[in-house]
Amino acid sequence: MMIRIYRNRNVALAGLAVSALLAGAEKKIVINEGDEVYTATFDDTKAPEASMREWVLLSPYVGDPFNSDETFYMAITESPDVEKINKIFYAPPLDQCRKPGCENRPVDSAWLANAEKNLDLGQKQVQRLDAMTLPAVLEPVRSYLLAYLRFSLEIQRARFRYIKDGDVQPLRTLFAATCRSSEPGDGSMFANLAAAPQTARPAATTMLESRLIHCRASEGRFPIASWQAFVRNYGVKENKVYTQ
Repeated sequence: MMIRIYRNRNVALAGLAVSALLAGAEKKIVINEGDEVYTATFDDTKAPEASMREWVLLSPYVGDPFNSDETFYMAITESPDVEKINKIFYAPPLDQCRKPGCENRPVDSAWLANAEKNLDLGQKQVQRLDAMTLPAVLEPVRSYLLAYLRFSLEIQRARFRYIKDGDVQPLRTLFAATCRSSEPGDGSMFANLAAAPQTARPAATTMLESRLIHCRASEGRFPIASWQAFVRNYGVKENKVYTQ
């Protein structure tokens, strides 16, 4: 899945949390994203640290951590206008290597086994987010992220059927349910998918995936107001720094 991530290099977010930390032990959570580091400070009299470590993963300012397999795969888009900030959770793509050196592996039994592990991980991430205990103010955030996570997992499942068996119908069905209008090249796009040999099928879905993501983008944005209410209510102060 092709997802572009746009980031401002030094994003100061502390001003979003207008509530000062009350008396109590100030805790700090640090998430290393490689070229950026996210920090959240909070008062642990308002929420236990273990819970807060889960909740901040939903922040619109947290992107892919180093341990995405253990948390969630995330993509964020940022804008100077806070109302235009967006974020999604997405299922790991079939092509994500579970072992080093598999990037150029042909589509064989090992490739399919690797792909099935990614599908299993995506399902586990759906279950984790669905079961997460959250304050009521974050329910709109969960709903938004969970809907896209499930949608992206549907894409990967349909891709798997196509790559494994050459069955285009799951992709066609998903496309019809997601994109309300057609474009002149849609017919040839599916014809090309049907004609592609198995070795070319992983790359052959690129255009279709882009169309699906574009169509889905019209169905709302990250509920930033709910996140802002959460940081006010829980006295959270966020900061993000570009480290390179």
